[in-house]
Parts: sequence; structure tokens; C-alpha cells
Amino acid sequence: INSLELIYMLSPTVVYDTIIEDSGKLSHCYYSPNDSEFSKIIEKDLRNKFFMIYNYELEESQRINIIPIRFEERSFRFGTGEEISSWIGTFILEGDPKLINIGYEAGIGCMNSLGFGCFGLIDGKRRLPYYMQKYPI
Repeated sequence: INSLELIYMLSPTVVYDTIIEDSGKLSHCYYSPNDSEFSKIIEKDLRNKFFMIYNYELEESQRINIIPIRFEERSFRFGTGEEISSWIGTFILEGDPKLINIGYEAGIGCMNSLGFGCFGLIDGKRRLPYYMQKYPI
């Protein structure tokens, strides 16, 4: 993994923040790749994953940025009835290779345990994340 990777989403990525409404109810604010918060939330999430795996925090200078190239929205509804906005397409990940690798192995964005946020690298070989290499598609 390099400090600049062209990626394609194998599954849509979901990026949201939880907000408290005036009534006290929790709700989700979903972000598109055009929103400035999109890249910030992905970086925060990858930093949290890195800390959970390695038990130390990266320096503030070790950052990551996601640059949208081409994308489209995919919306889903689950049992709660809430519409979930997600994004599929081609992006550039630019920054610390450690953070890019965490995203490669664990997914980017939110709801990775539901299969969201998996990506492959576009480098002429289109490698799959390690856990997917075990199982032929």
C-alpha cells in the first residue's frame, strides 16, 4: 500500500454522524463525497480502528484524505425503516499508508460489519482485501 492509491468500491461506503435533535432523539446525518465532513469522518474512523488494533495513536501529521473521482448514491432501508445513503464509485486515498491499509483490511466509513466500505486497489492487478482472497468469487 502506498501513500496515494486509486480505489474502487466493492461495496458502498456509508458515512454519517449521529446528532441529537432538539427533542432529544438521536438521528443520523449522512454525508456525500462532496461534503467536507466525508473525508474527516473517514479519517477519524480509520484512526479509531488503528488504535483498537495496535493500541497506540498515530501522530497528528499522519493523515488521510479521500478524493472523489466518480461516484453514485445507493440507498437502503433496514428494519428500522431509516433510509441509509451510501456511495459507490472510484476515489483517491491520499495520506499515511498505515491508515490506507487499515481501510483496505477493515473497510472505510461506517457499518463495515454489515459489509459496507470494502474497496479494491486499481493498480493493474485489482487486488482484493486479504480476508476475501481466501474465498473465490
